[in-house]
Amino acid sequence: MKYTMDKKAEAMARMAAIGVQKTSEEMNISVQTLYKWRNEAKDASSVGLPNVDSEALRQLIENEEMQAAAIKRLEGDAERLRDENAKLRQENARLKIAIKAFIG
Repeated sequence: MKYTMDKKAEAMARMAAIGVQKTSEEMNISVQTLYKWRNEAKDASSVGLPNVDSEALRQLIENEEMQAAAIKRLEGDAERLRDENAKLRQENARLKIAIKAFIG
């Protein structure tokens, strides 16, 4: 399941206030997912982002979601361009045959 950045930030804040288990029960999010988010936040702080607050975490999540959307869009563009390139190659081959037939 894909969670919005607001939902993740809310869950992180609730975990800090009431703990992982209660947050899981209250927000209907698996304990594993909550631990994953918490570990990601800890990893972010260990690489030079001390005291990652909910707004900073929201920014990180938003950037991740934007990057995923951009990748998906670029993959679609690449597929479209591959198809277009294949059609152009076929047309080019047909034109070469037509020119050879015309010239003799």
